[in-house]
Amino acid sequence: MRFRLFVAVGVFLVNGWCAYAALPSIAEYKQQLGRVIDELNRHEEWIETANEQILQIEANIKNSDREISAVTKEVSDLESNIGQIEERIDVLKIDQEVYQQKISELNDSVSWHLHAEYRLQKNHWLKNLLDYDEPKKRTRLTRYHQFFVRSKSSLLEEFNAAMGHLNQTSRELYQERSRLDHERDIANVSKERLNEQVAQREVQIANLEAEIHNSEVRVEKLTMDQQRIRKLIIQIDALGLDVPSEFTVTDGSLTYPVDGEIVRKFGDSRADGRLNWNGVVFSAKANSDVVAVAAGRVVMADWLQGYGMIVIIDHGDDVKTIYANCNSLLVESGDFAEAGEVIAKTGQSGGSTIPGLYFEVLKDGNQVNPIQWLEAQDETE
Repeated sequence: MRFRLFVAVGVFLVNGWCAYAALPSIAEYKQQLGRVIDELNRHEEWIETANEQILQIEANIKNSDREISAVTKEVSDLESNIGQIEERIDVLKIDQEVYQQKISELNDSVSWHLHAEYRLQKNHWLKNLLDYDEPKKRTRLTRYHQFFVRSKSSLLEEFNAAMGHLNQTSRELYQERSRLDHERDIANVSKERLNEQVAQREVQIANLEAEIHNSEVRVEKLTMDQQRIRKLIIQIDALGLDVPSEFTVTDGSLTYPVDGEIVRKFGDSRADGRLNWNGVVFSAKANSDVVAVAAGRVVMADWLQGYGMIVIIDHGDDVKTIYANCNSLLVESGDFAEAGEVIAKTGQSGGSTIPGLYFEVLKDGNQVNPIQWLEAQDETE
């Protein structure tokens, strides 16, 4: 009996260790995921109906999406740096005012001491000391003079220290203002480059829409896009990135991913009624914050054909959420995300015709109505 127990425990430990050891590292996971995404982004599966022009346009959109994502993040980082510099300048201004006030007060004290010293010298302090015959008077006068000298010395040290701090603060303030001007110049250049890329992508999207006006081509493309995301989810599950079991969500508990209006609902028809929407589309101003609807682990943050810049979060309990058509991604595959954390910025990547966010909820690998999983919002707000 004891032998069988040891064997059972040994098998359990070996199996548990093997399962644990099989989990990929973040670097391995990203590498494997990258190969999966590259394979899924290939066009060969529907090339029979797609002409070369469509393929070229989609390749251009992909390049534009990636460039816009990179520049948007660059601008966001620059604006964050500018905000930090401005805060630093405000602190330095306050310090400068404090030291200026202190120097003004010390200046009055120094002036008083200088006048007092002048009066002592004028009254021939040493001669008066020698003229005193009584030791007590000499001692008192000597102590007064020593106190005066120490007080003056301490005051001058404090004055010089305050002047040193003021000069240092003024130098730092000048440097920070110069750095602020430099960062603003870089940000303006980046914003101009971003605007050019956005305008270029809008032309590409219009060209794509013109090329896929044929309903058969549009249906086949959208069908392939939907199949691509399903294959991706299966591959992600197979890669086995560890998702802590404490990540649990319940129906109706998720926060809204973006502040925007729902313009396409789950189940709405598309492509002349031949397909349906598997998620919801939020219309929102470009570069609005996209937040994680619940805590979870980012299992993908990359570009996917048909969806553009996309984030997929695994919340545990076989629940995943998808955030697509983003302008930029602020998380990476393998990151942990908290509920309400900003993970991306809204946009039009992947060929979307309006700025906003495409959002899906998957339970057990199947798309479910996201509205049923989101918290009820006060209509009066």
